[in-house]
Amino acid sequence: MRVPGRAPIAAVSLAAMGGTSARGRLTSASLVERALRRACARVVACHAQLNHWDRLVGDGDCGDTLNAGASAVLAALDGLAEPDAALSDAASALRLIARAIERMGGSSGALYHIGLTAAASAAVARAADESEAVVWAEALRAAVDAIMEFGGARPGFRTMLDAIVPASEALHEAAAHNASAAECARRAIDAAERGAEATKAMRAHAGRTAYVPEANQKGVPDPGAMGAVEWMRGVGEA
Repeated sequence: MRVPGRAPIAAVSLAAMGGTSARGRLTSASLVERALRRACARVVACHAQLNHWDRLVGDGDCGDTLNAGASAVLAALDGLAEPDAALSDAASALRLIARAIERMGGSSGALYHIGLTAAASAAVARAADESEAVVWAEALRAAVDAIMEFGGARPGFRTMLDAIVPASEALHEAAAHNASAAECARRAIDAAERGAEATKAMRAHAGRTAYVPEANQKGVPDPGAMGAVEWMRGVGEA
């Protein structure tokens, strides 16, 4: 099973954009919507490259799967009658994305939903007592933990976790030191990029790639990790 989680990366990376005020309230629903649309557009644009990498080390449909998820999120955003209300706080935004991604179907859709739901619960639990950056950092950590618990993979297994776990750690550290929104974004994206790049030298221990000869894996990045990076880069462009 390929361990997903690219949608949670896009959602919880809104922390790095400075898109929330104290107690998890979003200072600008339009900023959140713009960040999500940029993230989705970036994933849609790179889906052919993701498919290419996945044909070398997997089933060849990673890009198509991510494209379906991004399209579902865009459709959900297009269908909002009152965007300001639907994206007014962290938990509401996360739940909206979770519902959209669940329509993607299959194990990926299920795990996306699990990760996002866990993130939303964490946002609710921490919103009353923490700064916005810490709330979103905790949401990302909760998403990662849920995906690992239900998907079974860990960092080093050559999955998307090799991008999002470093991003989560970098965001936590930046938030703990009261880094600026721009610095939070830079650290999280840089960490994700380094993690994804490192998968070129990893041997897979999960998913379809685990059945591919190790020699064929070398030099090819994990498509899921690269997809996670694209979500984050898109959010960073908003």
